Amino acid sequence: MAACTKEIPFLIVTELIEPGSLANMLRANRLNQALLPLADVKKLSCHILIALVYLHALNFVHRDLKPGNILISGEGKYSRAKIAGKYFAPPSPFTDTPSHQNV
Repeated sequence: MAACTKEIPFLIVTELIEPGSLANMLRANRLNQALLPLADVKKLSCHILIALVYLHALNFVHRDLKPGNILISGEGKYSRAKIAGKYFAPPSPFTDTPSHQNV
């Protein structure tokens, strides 16, 4: 039986998210003294809430939800919000703190 003696490199491929985070979008709008269109606010809010409902249904919580951890992909009617971060953790049955930090 032969053993593999070479390290096998691996590559993690992620989606390119443009324009970036909700924090970046809000900062750019503030610099331009512009408001997000109400339709975009409603749509992105719905995406965020749907993601949170899904995570909570699986007994996960996001321990660091903030505009910098909400990624916006696309623009206008094609934009979507995604929740990012490494702090998804199921609550411990004995306490309301997570049993571990990274899942």
